[in-house]
Parts: sequence; C-alpha cells; structure tokens
Amino acid sequence: MTKRKGAEDVFPMQPYDELFLQPWFLPKPTYLEIRRLLPSSQLQKMRYYFDDFGCLKCGGRGLTYGSNGMCKRCNIVVRARIISCLKKRFRQIGIEVGRQPIRNYLSRLQSL
Repeated sequence: MTKRKGAEDVFPMQPYDELFLQPWFLPKPTYLEIRRLLPSSQLQKMRYYFDDFGCLKCGGRGLTYGSNGMCKRCNIVVRARIISCLKKRFRQIGIEVGRQPIRNYLSRLQSL
C-alpha cells in the first residue's frame, strides 16, 4: 500500500503562505484590523494580478473588477458558492441558516 501524496507533501507550506489570500473572506472588523496593519501593496496584489492577467477564475480581460482578483461576475459566483458551503456545514452541525440574510447579502453584491 503506497501513501498518496497530498498537496502538503508536494508543496510544503512556507511560514508566509498562511497569509497568501488574507484578509479575504473574513468578518469585516477582522478584515479592517488586518488591512490597517498591512502595507497597501499587500492589499493590492490581487488587483495587480487582475490588471496583468485578467480574472483569476474565468481569465476574462476588459471586465469590471469585483475583488479578490476576479471580475464582478465571478466574484459573485464564488461568494455564493462560499455561502452554500457554509450553509451545508452549519446544517451538518444542526444550525439552520435563514434565507433572508443570504438573499440580502447577494442582492448587495449584485448592486455594487
């Protein structure tokens, strides 16, 4: 029986990797505190990626920037998927998440 190599075996984590995609997808107060501590270049790196290579998800160029290196459309899709994943995990531990807060959140994203 051979051990299957995981991503950690092939690409060992470096100490700075934990912050690679931060402060993305955190509660706003936490995000704002991290933002205060980080240099602006750290916060702009995903925008720089978008400007140089296009949307991180679809690869489209000349699109409206959303955030996190993605165009507006892909950013909404990814955030909706994250919500779906979180709802699933909450259900698994017996916490029911109402639909209205999620609808409000998604409608705010679409109106940006």
